[in-house]
Amino acid sequence: MITGAGQGIGLAIARRIEKDGYHVVALDRVAQTAERTAELVDGTACVVDVSDDESVGQCAAMLRDTFGSVDVLVNNAGYWRHETFEEGTEDGAHDIFDVNVLGAWRIARHLLPLFNPGGAIVNVTSIAVNCPPFDLGLYPATKAALLGLTRQLAVQLGPKGIRVNAVAPGLIRTPGSAKAYQDGARNRLLATLPIPRAGEPEDIADVVSFLVGQDARYITGEEIRVDGGLLLVGAGDRRVHG
Repeated sequence: MITGAGQGIGLAIARRIEKDGYHVVALDRVAQTAERTAELVDGTACVVDVSDDESVGQCAAMLRDTFGSVDVLVNNAGYWRHETFEEGTEDGAHDIFDVNVLGAWRIARHLLPLFNPGGAIVNVTSIAVNCPPFDLGLYPATKAALLGLTRQLAVQLGPKGIRVNAVAPGLIRTPGSAKAYQDGARNRLLATLPIPRAGEPEDIADVVSFLVGQDARYITGEEIRVDGGLLLVGAGDRRVHG
């Protein structure tokens, strides 16, 4: 199961996981995008709003009735607001935590009874935890909380045979971030990286594939940064987010 599978990183993960031999269940809150991804990978679509517990429960029930069990969960669905700290509101804070943190918690809670031993969960965090931008409000805080949840679940689910890890994207070129790459400053920043280019969604998908596979069978509670070395040279662009 992959949340936020309709485009960008989620779509790339769905394509890679399908190549690894899994039947993909593409979760997205927009029916059209969920169905498009499912068609591309010969999988199954499930329309779900991860901020709504009833919606998550209905999707989990569908999966239970259709497949009976789960091997892999990728919590990729995410939400951000372009705003400074001062511009943020309490309602906005609840909204972003409800998707980025509690969304992952809801999905994991509903699916836990269905997980096969040897299963794996991967949460998509962000390098924004380490280099918080000026204009994304509480987004870095939500991703820090998601990393904490990753480690908590790794401890609690390890005895059940379930590994839990995270992948932290850096500057990844997706439909949601495409506008940023029209800015010459972003391209100048990319030129300074040890790997001097923007990341692609497939760069994240390949690491997710590793983390859910048998080659990572003794890894849990870890976060792998996929940022082309951005944090090694310092984040010169404070609008960075993954």
